Amino acid sequence: MFDISPETKEKIIIGLFIAIVSGIIIHLIVKRWNKSNIRYHEYLRASKEFRDAFMPALDELNPIEDIKSGYTIDIFSFNITVRHFEKQRLAVNTFAQYLSPWNRKKLMKAWQEYAYPYEKKFPGDFDEVGFDYKTVNPADEPEIRERMRKRINKIISFGKY
Repeated sequence: MFDISPETKEKIIIGLFIAIVSGIIIHLIVKRWNKSNIRYHEYLRASKEFRDAFMPALDELNPIEDIKSGYTIDIFSFNITVRHFEKQRLAVNTFAQYLSPWNRKKLMKAWQEYAYPYEKKFPGDFDEVGFDYKTVNPADEPEIRERMRKRINKIISFGKY
């Protein structure tokens, strides 16, 4: 019916081969992009939950809390270090899975500085959580609050928006 020269047949075959290979490559790229897009959205969701676990503690560090009647150093220490500790610990452990090994190590170091500031002195003692933040001198409280703010901000800096 059609008389096709051998050169044309060769060009058609090469064109079909290039089209098939290109289609496979494009399919793999789109599939990978969708996967990374899903992972990125999971990371953003986990990042928000991670930051949200530390927000109540940061709110309690605001000086306005001092105005409340009956607010003492012991209540301050309890509120920040113990009341929120379990939720924060869980958030750190969950969110660490989304980080690279290098950033995971840095996050765990920042967590260690916040949660167990005297780990070398009191290894593994949960009772000593917040030891660094307790004081007998109320005049030192602003300094302690600032130290805690810095430590929490260092931790939540790993959770990007």
